[in-house]
Amino acid sequence: MFDHRALIGAIILVAVTIVASPAYAQEKSIVVASTTSAQDSGLFDYLLPIFKQKTGIIVKVLGRGTGQALDTARRGEADVVFVHSKSAEEKFLAEGEGVKRFPVMYNDFVLIGPKDDPAGIKGMKDVAKAFQTIKEKQACFVSRGDHSGTHVKELDLWQATDADIEKDRGPWYKSIGQGMGATLNFANANNCYVLSDRGTWIRFKNGGDLQALVEGDKRLFNEYDVMLVNPAKHPDVKKELGQQFIYWLISPDGQKAIANYKIEGEQPFYLTDRSRLPIDEIELIYLLALVVAIATVSVLWYVVKKAFPDDVKDFQFFLTFIIVAVPFVMLVCFGLAVISYDVIAGRSGWPLVLPLESLLWPPFVGVAAFYIGQTMWLWWDWRKLRIPR
Repeated sequence: MFDHRALIGAIILVAVTIVASPAYAQEKSIVVASTTSAQDSGLFDYLLPIFKQKTGIIVKVLGRGTGQALDTARRGEADVVFVHSKSAEEKFLAEGEGVKRFPVMYNDFVLIGPKDDPAGIKGMKDVAKAFQTIKEKQACFVSRGDHSGTHVKELDLWQATDADIEKDRGPWYKSIGQGMGATLNFANANNCYVLSDRGTWIRFKNGGDLQALVEGDKRLFNEYDVMLVNPAKHPDVKKELGQQFIYWLISPDGQKAIANYKIEGEQPFYLTDRSRLPIDEIELIYLLALVVAIATVSVLWYVVKKAFPDDVKDFQFFLTFIIVAVPFVMLVCFGLAVISYDVIAGRSGWPLVLPLESLLWPPFVGVAAFYIGQTMWLWWDWRKLRIPR
């Protein structure tokens, strides 16, 4: 006699063996090439332990200017880039090096200078005029000079004064090729003006003799974006893990964590409005799938009652329907919803919900084995116990 329970046990054993195999026991980690301003502000020190606790993924940050971070990604040495220079990001995407750009947060740039303000720019509302005044008075100005997002913004502001700083620079203009923290330290030690992102400035400001002199100009807006490095160009990119990090950053949980980060009571970063929907898009898809599943189960039960009017009174039959039919309908509806979302996401470059490339993804195998096993067991027992009419 064929032992159905033995078959169920074999299926589950195979699933457990696959799940426990060494291929799935490797450390989960990704490399993020990030602007130094996000690192120097202390944001990653706050965010990454939260992300690791929720996902088990270790994030290794390579802090450097935006230009260098993007070059690191171009060499395939990072899985994700976290930067803040729109023009450089758009060029990166146009080259096919990145998949899609996701806004994460924003703050602004601040023009910092000595407290005695030798150029007399304090309180100016026009940042370009402030730059022009610094140039005219040849007051010491220190530039990061590292092709970072802050450096690109500084060059844009010099251009707004109709100055070609590479040609017009004199000994008063210092280009040091360093990160934001080091540049602020240089400005403090040499009594120079400097353009800084607000996050790093908030963390630094109590440690020197500098102060914020010009702020609030709309041209000082500073948005941070995240992009997955294109796995089609760089096969070693950890696509699924990188997408998981990106999706967490732009999810309600990630956004809440960013908003909760404070430096001495001040909020260095603000959230980017990504959607006009009151709930997350994938949550809306899940809600629609639940409505469809409930409607489908109701229709199925109505059909079963009409087709088997006597059998529906049997508790074993009812239990079989609830435990077998309901999960089946739920799996189908939610599965189709998620697959449909991922097809759209794949074409649009959005983060995927499931790594569908791997047909042996452990949760898929486990759910399938459990469902097949319980279906065979319950249905076989119902057939043996069913009272013939």
